[in-house]
Amino acid sequence: MSIERKTLRRDRQFLKEDLRKHHYPLLGLEPDVEAGRFGRYWPELELDSQSIIPPWIRQEASVVRRDKRGHVVERPYLNRIREWRDGIAKIFEVRNFSEVIEICSQEEVSAETRNRIENNLVRAFAQRHGIILTDDDEAKSVDYGLQLSFVKERKPISLSTSGFKQLLDSSLNAAQSTVQLIENKDRGVLADTHSFYPGQVNEPKDWDLTDQLIQSFNKNWDSQTRYETRRNLVFTDGQLEILLHKPRILEVRHEFTKIYSKYLFGRKGHKKNILADILINPLNFSVEGVETLPQGKKFDPKPDHLLTVFKMRLTDNNIPLQIDEDIKNEGSLLLKMIRKDTLDPSTIHDFYRTEAIFLNGEDIPVFIEDLKAACLAAGKPLKSCTIEEDTLNGEKYQAKGSSLAGPHAGSSEDYQVMRVKLEFEDHPGVPFELSCYTIEAYTNYRFRDGLSVDEYQLARLLRHKKEEVDTSVLRYTHPPRDWPYDFEQFGRIQKAFIRIKMRNLIYYYDPSTHERRLMRFDEIESARAAQNIKEQIEMEQKKQQTDLYPETIICLDEYALSAANRLKAFYLIPERNFIAIPKDKQNRELLLRALAEIKELNYDERILIIDTIGDNATTIAEIKSTPEFAEVKYAVLALRENSPAVDLTDFSGMKVKDEYLVFPSQEKETVTRHQAVYALVTRKHKEISQILVQLERNKQGNIKFTFPGGSHNPEIDRNNTLTTLRREIGEEIGGRMQIEISRHLINYHPIDIETVLNPKLPLSPANTLYLRGYPVDGSKLAISKAYIPKTSPAIKLLWVEINEAIRLVAKPGYQKLISALQDQQGRPLPAGR
Repeated sequence: MSIERKTLRRDRQFLKEDLRKHHYPLLGLEPDVEAGRFGRYWPELELDSQSIIPPWIRQEASVVRRDKRGHVVERPYLNRIREWRDGIAKIFEVRNFSEVIEICSQEEVSAETRNRIENNLVRAFAQRHGIILTDDDEAKSVDYGLQLSFVKERKPISLSTSGFKQLLDSSLNAAQSTVQLIENKDRGVLADTHSFYPGQVNEPKDWDLTDQLIQSFNKNWDSQTRYETRRNLVFTDGQLEILLHKPRILEVRHEFTKIYSKYLFGRKGHKKNILADILINPLNFSVEGVETLPQGKKFDPKPDHLLTVFKMRLTDNNIPLQIDEDIKNEGSLLLKMIRKDTLDPSTIHDFYRTEAIFLNGEDIPVFIEDLKAACLAAGKPLKSCTIEEDTLNGEKYQAKGSSLAGPHAGSSEDYQVMRVKLEFEDHPGVPFELSCYTIEAYTNYRFRDGLSVDEYQLARLLRHKKEEVDTSVLRYTHPPRDWPYDFEQFGRIQKAFIRIKMRNLIYYYDPSTHERRLMRFDEIESARAAQNIKEQIEMEQKKQQTDLYPETIICLDEYALSAANRLKAFYLIPERNFIAIPKDKQNRELLLRALAEIKELNYDERILIIDTIGDNATTIAEIKSTPEFAEVKYAVLALRENSPAVDLTDFSGMKVKDEYLVFPSQEKETVTRHQAVYALVTRKHKEISQILVQLERNKQGNIKFTFPGGSHNPEIDRNNTLTTLRREIGEEIGGRMQIEISRHLINYHPIDIETVLNPKLPLSPANTLYLRGYPVDGSKLAISKAYIPKTSPAIKLLWVEINEAIRLVAKPGYQKLISALQDQQGRPLPAGR
């Protein structure tokens, strides 16, 4: 172990012993006067949960100062603690802090003493937050030494004492509501786990702010009660700042809404529904393609397609986008302030946030310039319009232009957004945020595993690194000593619920027709179907007063095997009498042969045929029309109403209308392991259709023609072919081309082709090459500006006439991609182009 680590460990041990010795109850009014921060619990010190370590103690270099011999010569944190203790003593009008504990630990505090404490507490809070009490002259006579540093820089606010008391009451109510965001068993952060029922103390709920302060130092109460009261005080501290800042945010929101409504959508603000058919990778629910549906085109539901509706508006500059705004509620904002370790809500740029979802990524820079001009035209020029994050096109996160950009860095390289910090000249210190997305980026933001906003918010509350002195928000609000819950385990359970909820969106209904189109027939549905079939057999048996229990079961579909096995177990069917026939072209012949063999052995054998969906029923109609098979019973897991199968089906697990049934094993059948992914960049040049080809030299030194893109690596690219495309383009022809090509992706689904590698070998996945191509609009692409990295095999980019490209790229797979692209280009361009 290094000397530095040994010294740090020794200093921490000294701090722990020192705090225990003096028994400092550190959390009451926030002690960190200069920084204006929350004090986070330091688990490594293993202190009683009433002790909260302020951030200025967390700074390792300032824990203690030692001389060359290792003796402690200075303890800087003690000065801060003394300042805080002196402020509390002034509120109680006593000389020593020990007298505060004596007063609070009395069986009953006298009304006179309590009133005096309440008046001083109101004055201390007012002074702390820069409030001038207009009707209280005594408020100026005492300096409690607790004022927040950032408050000194803003203009004082004047309020009457009664008005400020009402504001304090509202802050306390908001503080207690913040706790409910976590603890509420129906709507809390961890509600879906159904196992988080925190033992909480009831008394603090009914106490006012003065009661909270008094009982926080009452040594007769248990540590959990004292902690809850101190937590309420600190949360009230934060909520008071939020309520003071919120009117400024609402004013900015009013101005900004007026600007974009009048100056951006003034002449063409009509709305238009855009239906987007999103191609989803079932492995991680990430977007691999976006296709906007032309007016009147019917959506074909599939288990890897998600239909979404965007309510786009057209700006005066003909840019289609959907715009939504959001003001964080006080509870969510306070939790974020705890995570950011600040009591200043103006540092949270997304207190007021506007989301803009663009149909075409190339429109985003244009829109931002239009927005600047609109603000200027409205007489509300922007003091700041800073792009703090731009990861829309696969770039790694880079903070741009702001000294505050570092603490607000993106959480993941996969997270796609252009985040712009805005600030009006006449509203300094009130920043707000514009988040720009493409349809691909926004869908990932809502649904993708590990990146969805629901998972992101959960992770932000749970994030905790044991090697760091800082801790997670939940460990701060519910310290492990009094709430011994495994929050990380709860988080894993909740994350699983979130992912199930996202996948179920495919099976809800078609948002364009509000009809259910897909039905997920999982193991639960299969069990219900088997139970319903069994009950129908029993009812029919009672009705006919004859034995209908099956002696042989024939399963016609692998997806019906689960239900068939349940019935097999219930009726004690021997293995030799259970027949599973694979669903292929020989299904009918195999079934007829099996029936004939059974009847030959035992003519009276009771046979039950089980199928998945009763629809056309052509095979069963032929069987039942044959005299020797007329008594065979036919059961289906789902019977389609008004279909020919209705009159031929004896038993059914459920009845459906037009829904498509999807079985769990089908969901991953759509996943194709593409070996390579390419950009198919086309343009019209002098009425000639051209495609962009890449000239490169292989390892043997030979020249070949290919397309921008390359090999798909599922691990590196996290099972996403769009990630592959951007990575390969960036590596081979540079970051500029990566951004430009990504911005000009056409809203069509990718082209998937497969080609046999060796015609002499049998057809199999191992002998098949799977390629994917993404159509790109190259009409505005300037390949002369491409910077090809020195390590790249690429030599240069060329525009080639499409038919000539078929000759140049000699491999059959590339030629198939071009042919499929030509077929696609015969279709009308998607909306927005």
